[in-house]
Amino acid sequence: MSDNERAAILPTPTRLPPPDRPPVTVSIGTSELARSSVFVSELVSMVNRAYGKGRIGEEEARHRLRAGDERPHRNRVLHIAMRDGQLVGCCSSSLFVPWCGPGCGHWGLLAVDPAAQGSGVAAALVHAAELRLRSAGCSTAGMEFSYHVGDPLSERLLAWYEGPLHYVGPSHQRSGFRICRKRLPARDDAKDTKGGGWLVAAGRLGASSAAQIVLFVRWFVAIWLFMFGVY
Repeated sequence: MSDNERAAILPTPTRLPPPDRPPVTVSIGTSELARSSVFVSELVSMVNRAYGKGRIGEEEARHRLRAGDERPHRNRVLHIAMRDGQLVGCCSSSLFVPWCGPGCGHWGLLAVDPAAQGSGVAAALVHAAELRLRSAGCSTAGMEFSYHVGDPLSERLLAWYEGPLHYVGPSHQRSGFRICRKRLPARDDAKDTKGGGWLVAAGRLGASSAAQIVLFVRWFVAIWLFMFGVY
């Protein structure tokens, strides 16, 4: 990961958004956006400028956007961040990937327009990704990043991911690839059984178990699709 790549996804402590800056809205990209050559071009340009290299091309961008269409077993989608009608960032989220276990969702491709860095866009995107995973029944979120001891940008990356975002990586802090996980809070409809009696609690436990079974099956399906190049 280059310096520009790491800087692209980090909030900049010294850059604070003006108090009157419009809020960030995050939605899931769809085929409608994929059909817009202007939007696709803006998305590719934004991601590649944020990463400081050719991270994605237009065909991949269209594929990621189309994947967000409503359908059964929708897996990886691309979250799009907008501010005052302008594209300012993106982030993907997947309910199941081959390198995470059952019940562990994943997010990645976090990129923020250089002009909008340090203004809460990255945090809004991660929150949207985690909310989707949690709503789908995932109990854990996973992400990975490259770390280099002593590198200022790496240290900021480590401090943000494993600080305010509460991701847990390896206990050591040696240079290398850090695989991080975060326990997601229970869904709102499963937090409190007070006043509902043991039947409500039992029903929610059964629903939770069923959801975990579905995620387990989907995980194996994801591995099969990945092996045959469909994922």
